[in-house]
Amino acid sequence: MEEIRAVITGTLHQFKKHAGDEVEKGEVLAEIESMKMLIPVEAPNTGKIVEWSVTEGEFVNENDTIGMLD
Repeated sequence: MEEIRAVITGTLHQFKKHAGDEVEKGEVLAEIESMKMLIPVEAPNTGKIVEWSVTEGEFVNENDTIGMLD
């Protein structure tokens, strides 16, 4: 399993993919809002999203684990 991490400090704006979805490396999984900009969180590798450990609207710090990829 591999961690999906926040790329910047901000608010988890929206998930683009959900637990159970198959994703390709580099695919946008979520967006974090920071300073009125939406920053994409990309898949670190090809795999399946196991779970998200945060919810939309939740504040995250850069490098926080926000989900797991298998």
